[in-house]
Amino acid sequence: MLVESNEISDWLRRRINTARAESGMSWSQIAEVLSTPEAVVSPSSLMSKHSRSSFTAVELVAILRVMGVSEVRLPEVQRAS
Repeated sequence: MLVESNEISDWLRRRINTARAESGMSWSQIAEVLSTPEAVVSPSSLMSKHSRSSFTAVELVAILRVMGVSEVRLPEVQRAS
């Protein structure tokens, strides 16, 4: 793999932390917006997934959208020679 998975995990956690700081939203507020009558999202579940970097792609996009992120710049990948 060209990029270590822990590098990606670290980048993902930093990006979410930055978005949360910019939006001023707590995990409770994010969970409230993401919850539906059919599927309740808990703040503790979000915090746990954040600490493990285990969001699915759909969850990640939904969370970033809730926080007002409309664009994500992916980090550069070093190519093997």
